[in-house]
Amino acid sequence: MKRFISALSSLCLAATSVIAAFPTLTASAAGLTYDLVPQDSKIPFSDGVATVEGGKPVTIDWVVTGDPGTAGLEYAFDFSAFTKAGGSFEDCEEGDYPGTYQLGAIDSTGRYDLIYANTKETKLDDGSVVASFNLITPTADGTYKIDLWTASDARNQTVSIDDKADPIARTFNPITLKVGDGGSDDPNPSGSIVYDLVPQDGGKSNAKFKDGKYTVEAGKAFSIDWIVSNDLGTAGMQYAIDFSAFTKGGGKFEDFEEGEYNGTYQPGELEDTGRFELIYAAQKEQKLDNGGVVGSFNLVAPTTAGSYVIDLWTKDAANQTVSINDKAEPWSRVFNGITIVVEGDPANSIVYDLVPQDGGKSNAKFKDGKYTVEAGKAFSIDWIVSNDLGTAGMQYAIDFSAFTKGGGKFEDFEEGEYNGTYQPGELEDTGRFELIYAAQKEQKLDDEGVVGSFNLVA
Repeated sequence: MKRFISALSSLCLAATSVIAAFPTLTASAAGLTYDLVPQDSKIPFSDGVATVEGGKPVTIDWVVTGDPGTAGLEYAFDFSAFTKAGGSFEDCEEGDYPGTYQLGAIDSTGRYDLIYANTKETKLDDGSVVASFNLITPTADGTYKIDLWTASDARNQTVSIDDKADPIARTFNPITLKVGDGGSDDPNPSGSIVYDLVPQDGGKSNAKFKDGKYTVEAGKAFSIDWIVSNDLGTAGMQYAIDFSAFTKGGGKFEDFEEGEYNGTYQPGELEDTGRFELIYAAQKEQKLDNGGVVGSFNLVAPTTAGSYVIDLWTKDAANQTVSINDKAEPWSRVFNGITIVVEGDPANSIVYDLVPQDGGKSNAKFKDGKYTVEAGKAFSIDWIVSNDLGTAGMQYAIDFSAFTKGGGKFEDFEEGEYNGTYQPGELEDTGRFELIYAAQKEQKLDDEGVVGSFNLVA
């Protein structure tokens, strides 16, 4: 069997981009609805945006409407934008359900998991509280969205007693916390130090760096500069950088190089978790010019195609900059991480796409991986292949969880143009569908040949 270089990541990206659009197109159930809202009714709140003061405590209630009878909950929340900006997640409080709550701890990525279980169903009144989150807002002006964590391992489901294999359809409305004026397009907002991770070669003007993403060659050495703008006068820093996605993907952290500050750098060793901590201290303040280099990271790219985020480590990390006179009041700051994009060799990569069966990529309602369909209507998706290198076998799992949890139906799978044996599985309760294919000899389909088709109802 030929080696499938980056085929899986290509498929996952395509599947996510298509499927993720479906829940917004389905007719949402008028029943179970969750909202994140400020507990304090005096806080200005409109269209999902709550205007709050920076650096102050705030409590967010998770409220329910149209509860059909709940016996269990399993949800993951995404606080990453909030915590990366310096917001603090203090704790979670149990709500009005009488069963057993399992309240987790927020992890370094900003993910928070909550599980609830009971032996009987409970129907809460509209506006009742499922749980409450106690927070301290970031000090920097900006908008910080709190929503569901959307990774495939987050079930994000509500179940009754009789229907645990078929989670209840629901609508979830997130909240955005707006601090101050919500920030601006100015890369150097007044009062905030701005940090960026950029390619050492050419910085922000590097042709392969766009929108925070830097494309590098697989397995090649490269360097990242940590640069500063609007330096307010720095006497000390303590930051932890999260390289976990990069190192887990096979990337290598070679070393850290000191930058342009004249004080004492104390870089730590990269920890097994992917956490790197830097402490800097000086006897006097120093203002670097815009684009001045705080430090540099020498790295080796993973050999596997994919995207790898490098950003602040948000758990057990101070992540602050101080001056001489204001050590008790760290400067407000903005930190922009970087995504390292490793591309496979197109000549040696199979490419899979999920596209509308009606017209394929040229369908007028299909653009940028999003397919607009009518609510409640049947439609079909083709799984197509390009640059087939000669396929004798495949094993893939497709994630339909967002689609089915939004009320979409998976009808069936149809075999495609390969001549071997297809072994499609049943759609699992989690939304996982697995396909195994095997043949006695290799077969190369023409570009846009059909691997298989999915018949669905929006």
